[in-house]
Amino acid sequence: MSPLPPEVRALEALAAERAGGDYFHTRAVEGKVPNQWHTQCPLCGQPAVTLTLNGVGPTLSCREGCDPEDMHAALLGAMERPTTPFTVPSGGGAVTACHSSMLVGADSAPTSWIPVDLAPVLTGEVIDPEPSILARPDGVCLLYNAKLHQGSGEPESCKGWLALLAVAQLLDRRERVVYIDFEDSEASIVARLRALGCSATSILDSFTYVRPHEPLAPDARAQLDAILSLAPALVVIDGVTEALTLHGLDLGDNTDVAKWLELLPRPAARAGAAVLLIDHVVKDKESRGRYALGAQHKLAGIDVAYSLEVIEPFGRGREGLVKVTVQKDRPGFVRQHAGENNRVADMRLRSDTETGAVSVELTPPDQAPVFRPTVLMRRISEAVAAEPGISTNGIEKGVSGKTEAKRQGLRLLIAESYIDPRQEGNARRHYPLKPFVENPDLAPSPPSRPDLAPETVDPHLAPSPLPLRGSEARGEANPDTNANGSRPTHCTCSRPARSPRKGAADICRVCTQPLLAEGAAA
Repeated sequence: MSPLPPEVRALEALAAERAGGDYFHTRAVEGKVPNQWHTQCPLCGQPAVTLTLNGVGPTLSCREGCDPEDMHAALLGAMERPTTPFTVPSGGGAVTACHSSMLVGADSAPTSWIPVDLAPVLTGEVIDPEPSILARPDGVCLLYNAKLHQGSGEPESCKGWLALLAVAQLLDRRERVVYIDFEDSEASIVARLRALGCSATSILDSFTYVRPHEPLAPDARAQLDAILSLAPALVVIDGVTEALTLHGLDLGDNTDVAKWLELLPRPAARAGAAVLLIDHVVKDKESRGRYALGAQHKLAGIDVAYSLEVIEPFGRGREGLVKVTVQKDRPGFVRQHAGENNRVADMRLRSDTETGAVSVELTPPDQAPVFRPTVLMRRISEAVAAEPGISTNGIEKGVSGKTEAKRQGLRLLIAESYIDPRQEGNARRHYPLKPFVENPDLAPSPPSRPDLAPETVDPHLAPSPLPLRGSEARGEANPDTNANGSRPTHCTCSRPARSPRKGAADICRVCTQPLLAEGAAA
């Protein structure tokens, strides 16, 4: 992309002013000759002007026959007025030109009503990212950056545990989380995080807990803005009904719900955080529908909605099972991983009464074997280690392999804490946490040594066949073979040797017992 010269921007501004609109669409085309542009005439307004920029100054010629001196005077006058910098693709292309005085008054600041620059979207710099928070074991995630999510269910449907699972996963990646709690207490939330295995250090360093008791007045707004300036990856808002009531809003009124979404959740999403709203459902299952208790806008105003249904109740010393169903998925990346009836995960919870530890896991509903593209996972891990901060596009272009398999591998590396994804501006960057080992089971490790006799050889040496010598090499009978001609090859212990000790009968290197021939009974 190349910036529009100020002379071109001035001519575009004049044409916009002539059109009488706040902005307009035109074609400012860079000519084949260097420093030459084809654009709007400042006098007749027709797209008939050739503007040439050289060391002497701008020269204009109009196919409609407009006077060059008058055009030059109009151009100089327009250049004294400020214009908004726009860019166009090299070689020509459609642009939107706006005069800043039409967009921003002399005494006003820019607002969200200024047209959005679509060039980064068209060039791939800004993309609609896949979800990256709250992962299943197969790497599929349920929460999107900068989107509004709702988790709703009956009392004791483990909505809070679902949110805290997302919190724990982020704290493990050393990412910041904000928890705005309208229902519970700090003691309860911290106790649950500790039960999930979160360290005291990670909670103190990366977890911000807020327990509001008054509406979001100007002073409170300033304090919340300061918290959001820390760029949290996740903001949990626990207790939507209580939050609406605290602000004097009616949870059954669509207008009030829209006001509340703009008051608290949307500013957090605009700060780049994934926002998770924990809400209740109506008591009657038949009239419940797809959304939480209250107005229909609770579903219409958010991006993603999940409902939780208890299959096996969870409590201290018990195992619980909760069905997680996706009810709405505006970006569309989650629903493709859902099973029958949009069931996207089974939340399995286990409580250990002795240690107080709690485990929570989101498993795929069909329990199908997880596809692990380990070769691609190793390549991706190496690429991230070689270029910390590499983008998703950079990984997909720089690592060879099928695109969908690479995406699955990247999801697994993130879910298993090999890679730390960070949202930096409009790009998703990736940083190494630890190297990925393609076959960890094959990595060197000391073997087990059951009942190892003192006189046996070093068990750390891998057994290997001895070379054939003497009568064996010549094909003659071996005195160590059995009567049927078979050589002893195996043992009944846990780690059978594949070759005999030198100078002795065929014995196991581990347990020192005689080896058995193939098919022989122990």
